[in-house]
Amino acid sequence: MRLTGNAVTLVMLFTCIFGFSRPSIAQKAQQYGVKGGLALTTLTDGSMDNIKPGLQLGAYAKLGGQYAFFFKAEILVTQKGSWNWNDKNLRNYSLYYAELPLMYGIEVVENFTLNIGIQPAILLGGTLRSAQDGGDTNTEPIGRDIARFDFSTLFGVEYALNDTYFLGSRFNYSFVPLQNYQGELTRDGQLLQNMALQLYLGMRLK
Repeated sequence: MRLTGNAVTLVMLFTCIFGFSRPSIAQKAQQYGVKGGLALTTLTDGSMDNIKPGLQLGAYAKLGGQYAFFFKAEILVTQKGSWNWNDKNLRNYSLYYAELPLMYGIEVVENFTLNIGIQPAILLGGTLRSAQDGGDTNTEPIGRDIARFDFSTLFGVEYALNDTYFLGSRFNYSFVPLQNYQGELTRDGQLLQNMALQLYLGMRLK
């Protein structure tokens, strides 16, 4: 994975902000912890195909956790992209993002919550693996060729198994294309955008 200069700077900024603010977050937040799971992603023009499985890891802080209505923020690293699973017409995108989901949630019934918000993200790097003449494959970095920043909607549900562990599912749909119409990474002249379904397990640390 190849990181761009801007991406490295912004990731370091996120790390510093999160690291220096962690004591104050811990003091003000009713809950904080870690989470991880599977991200099923694709680059779409409106269709659901070429699904790529990836991993997601991160941490969260939840303000107002003892109330039915609360605010939650996370910092995540997620693998995204799309795979067409076709060796003869191989065109597999692998993208890596640092994400900062910001959301409001409400407990609709005991232990079951709905979340809605926005998810800014920074591209860390990416590659495109494609088929070549003669049956060979080629992998090239594409991090410099696509949008550095991504913004997506966030809709999710969570279920608390007990006071420590919870399960969650979340859907994200980006409204920032990877490139404009002049880019080479469009599909049949259609702009490509990130779409993801996340399935995760969280653990409350406090």
